Amino acid sequence: MIESIRNEIAGYIHGLSEKQLRQVLRYIREMSSVQSHKINFINTQKKCTFVEEYIGGVSHGSLAADIDEELYG
Repeated sequence: MIESIRNEIAGYIHGLSEKQLRQVLRYIREMSSVQSHKINFINTQKKCTFVEEYIGGVSHGSLAADIDEELYG
């Protein structure tokens, strides 16, 4: 499948002008750079378990204390 996509791209490239080829190259380089940055960012993030994220999410649980009574009387 990937080989057929590459062949199709190569077919389109043969008909492009030099200006269009430079634009395609710039786009490909940018896509590659963005993907590389995403991978590096994901790899450097701390891996948290669901429990760690949940505990952090409710560390201010007192903010919602008695909210039902405030909302519904």
